[in-house]
Amino acid sequence: MIKKLGSYRAVVALALAAVLAAGCGDNGPSVEMPEGGSPVASPTATEGGRMLYVASDGDDAADGSIEHPWRTLQHAADSVLPGDTVVVQEGTYHEEVMLTRSGEFGRRITLRAAAGEAVILDGGGQLDDGFIIDAGISHVSLEGFQLTDYRGWTISLEGDNRDIVIADIDSSDSDNGVHLTLGEHGKPEEGSVEDVLIRDSRFHHHRFAGIDCTPGPCNRLLIMNVQADNNGAEADWAGDGIAVEMGEDIRIEGCQVYDNGGDGIDLNSRDSQPMSGIEVRGCQVWGNKRTGIKLWRGGTISDSVVHSMGSCGIDIAREGTYEVVNTLVARSGLDGDYGMVVAYPEDSEPQGPVSLRVRNSIFAFNYGGVYLGESVKLDEDYDLFFSREDCEIEAVFSDREDGCFGRDDLNGGAWLRETGNGRHSLAADPLFVDSEGGDYHLRLESPARDAGDPEQGGTLDMDGNRRPSNGGVDIGPYEVP
Repeated sequence: MIKKLGSYRAVVALALAAVLAAGCGDNGPSVEMPEGGSPVASPTATEGGRMLYVASDGDDAADGSIEHPWRTLQHAADSVLPGDTVVVQEGTYHEEVMLTRSGEFGRRITLRAAAGEAVILDGGGQLDDGFIIDAGISHVSLEGFQLTDYRGWTISLEGDNRDIVIADIDSSDSDNGVHLTLGEHGKPEEGSVEDVLIRDSRFHHHRFAGIDCTPGPCNRLLIMNVQADNNGAEADWAGDGIAVEMGEDIRIEGCQVYDNGGDGIDLNSRDSQPMSGIEVRGCQVWGNKRTGIKLWRGGTISDSVVHSMGSCGIDIAREGTYEVVNTLVARSGLDGDYGMVVAYPEDSEPQGPVSLRVRNSIFAFNYGGVYLGESVKLDEDYDLFFSREDCEIEAVFSDREDGCFGRDDLNGGAWLRETGNGRHSLAADPLFVDSEGGDYHLRLESPARDAGDPEQGGTLDMDGNRRPSNGGVDIGPYEVP
């Protein structure tokens, strides 16, 4: 048995949010006095919302119109009403912005950078946080900002927040990126956050983590088309790309998570029971110092590429139902770990039972093969293995004393006879285009071509090619066109 590193830890908290803008139509001018704000003109509106403006040469004593913009984002945040959109014009703003006003369902409050303009919030190494969405504040969007050099979080949701959109954000060079909920591990101070969308953004070069829901729970969280990279160089295990300690209905889709000091994606580490709706789909995860993707309480990993991890590529930790489908794990376990680990025994918690379905996936060129613990109930077929000739699969649940099944066992039928798995699986060099250069597409002569699960047909691969393109379905995340 290859020695496995200890389990994941407590992470540092962080923050960030970004959003969609509201539209506007001409309802004629009006003047309102919001509580805590100043008189504002509203020459345009939709559903009661106004278009308001901030500029670096503005004046907070002005009316907030495009002709007479305000000077600070904080003044705008103190003056908005449900449905309002604040457009921030080009410039650098040295501010900490506290959002204490909620929108309403269908009438969100939006703060966004002017289209095509660089709007930078710079903490100058002196300010704690960029945007803070106060406890209980909901229906808010942040969009288009660059945030940098804060001592704490560039965006923080304090808890009990609903319907928050964070979009087109570039967050860098601070302690942390986005943080969701306040409190100690497993003990939120203000309640959950729910219905949060983080999309089309980059969180990078933070001293600790990129996106972090600690303690949570974060329910109905969608992180889509996000880059989380080069976080945690100073933190090692605390520097995850994306981490959610508690929550359900969590989707990580189309993301690139790489070169972080800790894990790439780490979900549900503090939940005490299996959670529903956990999905990592269409992601590329590479070069993280620890695990690529770690699921603790159930979930699906599909159509993803995981490679070049310090620890294992995929770690499936505790009781739950899991699937790994159309996924590739390669060149991982660089510190002496496996390509995939399932229910590895730990002293602190029982590691099962785990129900695992693996289909149409490739595990190749990893330091160790695939480890399957004693509590695993396995359904495996149409997969390709090529990591350890003597032990492609270490199945502790089997009757073998050492649990090891090598390439001859997989290709010769012993794996099928003794476990009932892998009727159509094989152990062979997958013949990638250039694995050392990071190109894991299949060559025309690859044994994975046309050898996949026919039930995976009718879908698209990671490049958008239809499965199957010629002949049968190919094993792995890529279909040869």
